Amino acid sequence: MRLDRQASPPPGIRTPGIRTPAPPANAAMDGSKPINQASAPAAGEFRRKLNRLLWHMERPAAIETEGDSRWAVLGLLLLSAVLLALSFPQPGWGLLAHIALAPAALAAVWTRGVVFLLVASLLVAIAWWLHMFHWLVPVTVEGYVLLSLYQALWAPVAVMGLRGLRLGLRVPLVIALPLMVVTMEWCRGAFPEGGLAWFNLAHTQVNLSLGGSPGWLLQTADLFGEWTVSFLVAMTSGLIADLLLVPLIGVDEQQRRRPSRAAGTRLMIWFAFISAGLIYGHMRIAEVQAAARQMRSIHVGVVQTNVPQTNKLHPTLEQQLEDWHRLVALMRKLDERNRTELSHDPLDLMVWPETASPVSLNAESVHVLQAWEFPNIIFSDLASLRRDVDTPMLVGSSSEEDWTLTDDDFPMAQRRFNSALLFLPPAEGDDPMDLTPAGRYDKIHLVPFGEYMPWVSESEWLRNLFLTYISPYDFDYSINRGDAVEIFEIPLRTEDRTVRVVTPICFEDVVSRFTRRMVFQSGVRRADFMINLTNDGWFGGPGQRPQHAQVSALRAVELRTPMIRSVNTGVSVVWDATGRLVAEVGEDGRRQHVAGIMNVRVNATGLVPLYAHVGTLPVVMVSLLTLVAAGVGCWIARRNRIEQEQ
Repeated sequence: MRLDRQASPPPGIRTPGIRTPAPPANAAMDGSKPINQASAPAAGEFRRKLNRLLWHMERPAAIETEGDSRWAVLGLLLLSAVLLALSFPQPGWGLLAHIALAPAALAAVWTRGVVFLLVASLLVAIAWWLHMFHWLVPVTVEGYVLLSLYQALWAPVAVMGLRGLRLGLRVPLVIALPLMVVTMEWCRGAFPEGGLAWFNLAHTQVNLSLGGSPGWLLQTADLFGEWTVSFLVAMTSGLIADLLLVPLIGVDEQQRRRPSRAAGTRLMIWFAFISAGLIYGHMRIAEVQAAARQMRSIHVGVVQTNVPQTNKLHPTLEQQLEDWHRLVALMRKLDERNRTELSHDPLDLMVWPETASPVSLNAESVHVLQAWEFPNIIFSDLASLRRDVDTPMLVGSSSEEDWTLTDDDFPMAQRRFNSALLFLPPAEGDDPMDLTPAGRYDKIHLVPFGEYMPWVSESEWLRNLFLTYISPYDFDYSINRGDAVEIFEIPLRTEDRTVRVVTPICFEDVVSRFTRRMVFQSGVRRADFMINLTNDGWFGGPGQRPQHAQVSALRAVELRTPMIRSVNTGVSVVWDATGRLVAEVGEDGRRQHVAGIMNVRVNATGLVPLYAHVGTLPVVMVSLLTLVAAGVGCWIARRNRIEQEQ
């Protein structure tokens, strides 16, 4: 049975701030008639001690954080930090994510010292984010520190919210903890300037093994987005913390010891949610696979380059041409495979990574540069590739517009975009040097401080300060935002029909609400496949690239739309609509910092999941209600504490 919070403590337990007389030593824990301890069996003494300990933990507001208890709180927070870090690549032990937050939840509601809890949680969070974002150091040290500090600020908000829900409103942690996790993930992924939805619990559940099981809980992402998965994963941590805070054994009115109703209720809640998620996921995988077998497919060839970012930041003409020739060699290799091994099943499309071309390839730029007598080896190579491979090519390149001449008669573009361009094989009679693309998509969701400068661009002083101390560049690198999503129509070789493709570029595949808008419009599907063109050569360390791959898998599951990735320096993979890894570029077991090619045939599904209709509205409403409830709970908990101390 559930113990009353105002009940007197068992004998021998010091309860500071609460002036209540200690009950007789033989009093029952629930205030019923005394138990004759002399007639109790020897084993009962152990049970009484266990119940007394659990009673102690049931009353977190009555325990001080002086001396050793402060170290206990700090130790619990650090334990959660370590477990959570191990859940993400590298090493990526995703099962740990289910228990990682239990120590932190226990610390949040167990301690009486709120100030110490807030400071400790902030410091541990700062250390955690600095460790997890270490791959940003090669890009910008100052930006790495500022981003880590900002992300860490949500930790004290989370622990205070958890205290409010548990201590003020008496919400079980098996529900309160998942609610706070979802709320914090939504806030981090939305603010400021679109946020950064990185290191969400859901990401840990993606299997990075080639051909491995996609996981049943992962399939719930097509209901309310990736936050559904995070909610379910966090429930186990909440349950563990609950079971450590409520008595496992109670005494009824007849003095019989029975399992605690409070513990049983929490177990039933956890079991209901998790079993429902597992059953749904198992059934949904079968439905998606059956739908895919009935739908058309596309045979895609993917190129993964291995160009160091230093070649792009400080380019020389010689280095640019060398990198270009390596890209052309990879395309020739893919074309040779297409003509020999794949002659019975030719490729429908070849894909390059983001900004793989050293020069802009939009029609206006090609015309200007050719007229200016720019070394035309790049244009001639591209023209010969179009003719020789005889396959549509989806090319990552910049696009530049509104060209003018400087005082030195040097051509300079006024507007610049990060683009994906579609080049079709030339038809009979076409000019072979006509490099007009059949379609072009300009990136819309730009990375703040990476592709544009929010807040500081209007002030010359702030802009110069930012470029001097934070930016990886010493010049204004801002690019322009695209106007609309481009739906590429790709003709199929084996069928007289086309498939529809959208191309989220770089971190656009991290933004769930944006990719939903690319694939669906008002709940109506307008794309069959997503192809992500990315350059992850910016980042150091082995963790960022597989982390990015994990995030992209959630987009495939949420939208039941396969995701094909072509990434400079890796990881180039293909996710089917269940989140299963079906193909990858690799060499001797390595997926990062290698150049290579792959080809895969992947099926569309034609399904329209619930998330396509409701979008982020449910998670926004839940997050807002959780924040309000947590605030009210904190006020109630503080009022109760003041009344007890009086």
